[in-house]
Amino acid sequence: MSEGVELQVTNLDPGIDQRDVRELVTALFTEYVTLSGVNIYRQEGGGLGAIVKVGNLQEAQLAISQLHKRKVGTKRISISHLPMDVVDLPRKEVVALLQSVPGGKIQLFKFRQMFEERFRGSISVADLHRMKEVVTLTEDLTGTGRMVQLNTNTVVGSEEVEMLHCEIHCPSSQAGWAERRVWEG
Repeated sequence: MSEGVELQVTNLDPGIDQRDVRELVTALFTEYVTLSGVNIYRQEGGGLGAIVKVGNLQEAQLAISQLHKRKVGTKRISISHLPMDVVDLPRKEVVALLQSVPGGKIQLFKFRQMFEERFRGSISVADLHRMKEVVTLTEDLTGTGRMVQLNTNTVVGSEEVEMLHCEIHCPSSQAGWAERRVWEG
């Protein structure tokens, strides 16, 4: 989502089917503003959230003034601005972490845990959704949960990414540092 202003919609009614959420959010917002995109995502606790893109700051303010705390289903939705500057997102850290796991793919909960341990900070699912050019979030078909995967066409240059392991002592052909067991050395 380029240009425009992004708004985050949270506290959506969990009783509403995931397929219907996009239509519902779109209908709510188009009543007041013109949308240029709607992205639905699953939050930490399992609830749904949305990132809605409107044309400009005035439309964003209008949407917030008309829709924030509006009752939808059994809940009152919450709408907030997402920072306009996406430069602050930890792209390099995400790339470095995913490059260190086999296939560049890992369970979302495990990735977030590793991110916190390695970088002493947290990363939200919404932040990962905003890094579409770097990662893809998917539902694993084998039943292991949501997965985060490094995109093959990642824009972050390798010279900018700090390696998390020594290439001499841990060649790329071995399992990534995150996947190795202590007793395996």
